[in-house]
Parts: sequence; C-alpha cells; structure tokens
Amino acid sequence: MPLLALQMLLSGCAATGLALLRRRLMFRRLALIDTVAVVTNSVSSISLAMAGFGLWSLVWGPLLAGGMTLILAHALSGHVPRLRLTPGAVRRLAGFGGTLTAKNVFVHLSRHADNWVVGRVLGANALGLYSRAFNYSTIPEMRLVPVLYGVLFPAFSRVRDDTERFVEWFGKSTALAALVSTPVLLGLLALADDFTSALLGPQWLGMVPVFRVLCIAGLINALHKLGGAAIEASGKLRYDVVPQVVYAALVLVGSLAGARHGVEGVGVAIVAAAAAHWLMKGVALRLAVGVPWRLYAGVAVPALVAGGLMCGVVRLVVGYVGPLSGLVGVEASWARLIAGTLVGVIVYPSLLAILAPAQLRMVTDQFARLRGPERRSELMAADVRVAEAGKP
Repeated sequence: MPLLALQMLLSGCAATGLALLRRRLMFRRLALIDTVAVVTNSVSSISLAMAGFGLWSLVWGPLLAGGMTLILAHALSGHVPRLRLTPGAVRRLAGFGGTLTAKNVFVHLSRHADNWVVGRVLGANALGLYSRAFNYSTIPEMRLVPVLYGVLFPAFSRVRDDTERFVEWFGKSTALAALVSTPVLLGLLALADDFTSALLGPQWLGMVPVFRVLCIAGLINALHKLGGAAIEASGKLRYDVVPQVVYAALVLVGSLAGARHGVEGVGVAIVAAAAAHWLMKGVALRLAVGVPWRLYAGVAVPALVAGGLMCGVVRLVVGYVGPLSGLVGVEASWARLIAGTLVGVIVYPSLLAILAPAQLRMVTDQFARLRGPERRSELMAADVRVAEAGKP
C-alpha cells in the first residue's frame, strides 16, 4: 500500500499537463497517453508475473504506467513546471479548486459508504456479492459517461457565456449519455441471471436480485452525470455541493436502514438516494445554468421508452431459448445471454428509429465520422450549411 500510494503523487504531478491538453481540446494526444499507459501497465504486469514477482507485479505495473503518463503529459502539452508559487494564480484557483475538492470528498463518500455499511453490518460474503453487483451496474457511469465528461467540460467552458448554445449542447450530450447507458443497464437487468451464471459461475447467483436493483440506480446516476460538467464549466460550483452532500448522507443513512433487509434492502436505498440526487441536480442546473426542467427530464425519455420495450422483448425471447435449445446449466445461460444480446442489438435501435430518429442520427453521425476523411468532409460541409442558415 505505501508503494501504491505513489500513484497519487504521480497523478497529481501529471494533472496540469493533462488539464492543458483538455483545455486545448487535444483529445488525440490524451487518447495516446491513455493507450500508452494501459499498454505499459498490461505488458509490465504480465511480464513481471511470468518472471515470478507474484503480487508485486500488480504494484509495479500501475506505477510504471503512472510514470509514463507523467512523462507524456508534460512532453505533449509543452508544460514546464516551476518550483515556485504565483500568489495571484493561487488566489484565483483556491476558491474554485477548494469548492471542487470539497465536492469530490462527498462524491467519494457517496460511492463507498454503502460498501462500508454492507461489510460492517452484513459481513464479507454479502460484501462480495454486493460489490461485484455494484461494479457491473456502474459500468456506463464509470467507463462510458466519463469519456463524454472529459470532452464536454472544456467544450462547455468555451460557450458558458452563450446560454442558448450551452443549454443546447447539454441537452444533446445528456441524450447521448442516455442512448449509450440505457441499453447496457436495462439489458443487464433483463439478463442478470444468465449474465451472472455464464460469466461468473452459478456460485454468484446470489447477487442477481441486488444486481437488478442496482442497475436501476446506475441508470439514474448516468442520466445526470453530465450535469456536473455543465455546472463546473459555468463556474458556479457552489450549486452542486449541497446536492452532493445530501446524496452522500442519503446513501449512508439509507444503507444503514436498508441493511436490516439484506443487500437487497441496501440496493433499494441506493435507488431512492439516486432518484433524490437526480431531482436535486435538476434544481442545481436550473439555478446555475438555466437548464429548463422540460429539457432536463425530457431528453432521456425516448431512450428510456425504447430501453424498457427492449427489456420486455428480450425477457420474452430468452424464456423460449433454453427449452428450444435443449441445453442445461451454464450452456443454457450462454445460449440465452447471446440470444438476448442479439435481440437487444436489433430491437433497441429499431425502436429509436421510430421514437427518436434525430437522436439516433446523432449517434450514427458520430460513427460516420470515424469512417474516413471523405465522410467527415461531408458532415463538416453540412455543419457549415447549418451555421450559414443562422441555426445554432
């Protein structure tokens, strides 16, 4: 643990270089740094493990990756640190940075208070089931939505004085987060038992009830996650502190109360806390940025409706797969999981094409930009025509 704690020092020293790259919207360089860090961690950890270093391979791998991140962050940003403080800069940053630090303390508490309660009150076995279910239910919130967050914070910062465009961008980005998160989490909810049995083994089936509940909480949190980027970019961070403090308190108190009913009771408490946080974040966005409630609550409706219908269709289909395939046990779980995933991949975008074709087009256009320079040029020309027509 003392050696792994050096990661905090390395990440802190790399923070300024990475922040400068985000501010300049140099996301290719950021992607390069992330890729090099992942490759360094993987290659070094596996090599050290094969060389007989055992547990220490999981220590030195992340440290080497952190060192590479530090070197590349400074090299690619051109930042040269100096061993002196500028009083004016410290004063300018202290207010915002202090408030952000306070907020992030409560973010950390809200993410771990329920695990602490489950471990202390319900024991190690319950904690194993709960934490594994929690980790899978937060995949969009912790892996997919943060990609949007990292891009949108500097983008929001550039247009924070243009309220109309700021609100428009927030609506589109929230819709995109909903489009990505909803099928993943509702798909996991529909296939929770087969997903658990096939990937983790039948011994983990005890986590399925709380897993389904936590998928709902994960979806609620993913829907308002980008509100933090918008409020931070507006510079009015004080509006986001109170909701985060209240949310952390609700997670702690709710987990203590729900623990009397097992891990499922804790999961229900987390859903209630997430719903309250969603409401509070809507108020904060209204006060800080001027986001109307109709936009905040409405942009995710098409994805939620399509995802709910997809969930029902998937459950209906997988109910027939096992008996028809003649498979049993884990093999039947794999068959249902694969069949349900394929059905979801077909049904969800088909429903979106009917319910919200403009939102679906927003996603397909982003994929089209990756196809090559010719397609990117077509889309850029379309953007120019829209701008010349006087539309935002």
